[in-house]
Amino acid sequence: MSRPSDFNEGVKTALYVTAAIAECIRTFRTIPSGQVYAHLMGRISLEHYQAIIALLIRAGLVREHPSHLLEWIGPDPSAPGQSQTNAEEPPQP
Repeated sequence: MSRPSDFNEGVKTALYVTAAIAECIRTFRTIPSGQVYAHLMGRISLEHYQAIIALLIRAGLVREHPSHLLEWIGPDPSAPGQSQTNAEEPPQP
């Protein structure tokens, strides 16, 4: 029987892998899905990779074209008017 800490570590790992794949796609803007998976082969299964891509698509962050080209359609934190927080910075003296 696994311990709750084992489950928590598995969840953390899944989140880190999902965030890393999302960041890769965001950085390149468009990238062939096979190219992303080729770098992950041996680290995660094809089924897990496909589940992560499906999750990013359902979240509205990524679009997959019929040619399996992944395109980032989520927010761009470097774009003007896009900020990480909603809080305004205090005025400088």
